[in-house]
Amino acid sequence: MTGLRQALEKYGIPAAAVMVASAHETLHSETFGAAGEDSIFSIASMTKAITTVAAMQLVEQGKVLLDEPVSRHLPLLANPQILEGSAPGPAQTPITLRHLLSHTSGFG
Repeated sequence: MTGLRQALEKYGIPAAAVMVASAHETLHSETFGAAGEDSIFSIASMTKAITTVAAMQLVEQGKVLLDEPVSRHLPLLANPQILEGSAPGPAQTPITLRHLLSHTSGFG
């Protein structure tokens, strides 16, 4: 982890925490600078990354499929309306998890 320590010093980053874990145990845990094992960090704008990891774990476990309609799990998304010109109408294809994760579902 000397590379991480050097980068922190080079860029003036005051603290960092590193953890590597398997499904069963923590394999490595280390803090740098002003961080301690009980430090609390702000993770602004990280909800997409955390949600994507959780969703891909469900895919890996076979609980959801990337290309199945998400309405199977979220019934409110069963009949999405889209704007074509100035009039709303039904979507031609169902929204899938792949659409949601790749930001191609049509949500703004």
